[in-house]
Amino acid sequence: MSSQWSQGTLPAPEGIVPNFVNPHNQLNANIAVHSTFLTISTLAVIMRIYTRIRINQDRLGVDDYLAVFSWYETIGSWIYIATATSMKLSFLFLYRRLFTGNMRMKSNWLINIGIALCFLFNLGMLFGVIFFCIPVAKGWNDSLPGHCSAPDVLSYLTGAWNIAVDFYVLIIPIPIIRRLNMAKNQRARLTAVFSIGAFACVASIVRLGMTAVLQSNTDSTYNLARVGLWATIEINVGLTCSCLMLLPAFLRHHLTESAKYFVTRRLVSSEDSTKHILKTETFTMQSLPSSDPALTDLETGEVTTGGNNQVQIISESL
Repeated sequence: MSSQWSQGTLPAPEGIVPNFVNPHNQLNANIAVHSTFLTISTLAVIMRIYTRIRINQDRLGVDDYLAVFSWYETIGSWIYIATATSMKLSFLFLYRRLFTGNMRMKSNWLINIGIALCFLFNLGMLFGVIFFCIPVAKGWNDSLPGHCSAPDVLSYLTGAWNIAVDFYVLIIPIPIIRRLNMAKNQRARLTAVFSIGAFACVASIVRLGMTAVLQSNTDSTYNLARVGLWATIEINVGLTCSCLMLLPAFLRHHLTESAKYFVTRRLVSSEDSTKHILKTETFTMQSLPSSDPALTDLETGEVTTGGNNQVQIISESL
């Protein structure tokens, strides 16, 4: 039975050697990329919601709901356009929450333009996908009369517009942050966050390049998986980056709690050591004559002869 399927129905294209025994596939790469980046983005979203509610004791905002919605779309592998748009909107509404006072006045119109661009992009691409063929039913029934647009036009337009909006969203806060008077470590943290966001932009550029390969290669199903890999990286990295704004508050809270825990354990351990030292010293003093000045000092609570050594021991145990 296996020999029946050892050859294809049609001859292979010129220059292609068929391999039906162990053909090359992207299964392992897909599992690794999706598992890794989905795990990272999931932890980032959980950290964001936890920090917002439990640590900052604040209500969830539009930016938080958009981040959760984008994560949910990533899990369900919904339409790429909607996922990318909700991720960008999460950034923009986060900017609106972070920038207050004069900063909001200077950046509000830039943020509003970004929101409008995202909605126009999503709406335009949605109509482009729906009405890719006229009539719409021709998209799944090629025997119907009508026509369909060139498939590469919509792909290139989507990719180019997406890259442009990515960079626009990324550069909005940079001029404002540069004018802020902040410590070097704070500036370094913000730079690291935006560097991760820049990587998401690079991933969208690579995805557009993979789209070009997809259009020029006859093995569309194989190359479509490569496009999907970079789309997954782009979405999950961008989503993670939007959540990292709350990472300093998360780390500050838990590092402080951890420090309190270890200091408390240290003090308790020191107290136990001190009690042990005092008990040992009391037992030793009781074996001495009552006229010994050290016993009198221990009973009165005053530190004189021989007491400095005990103070030194207690100090070293703290």
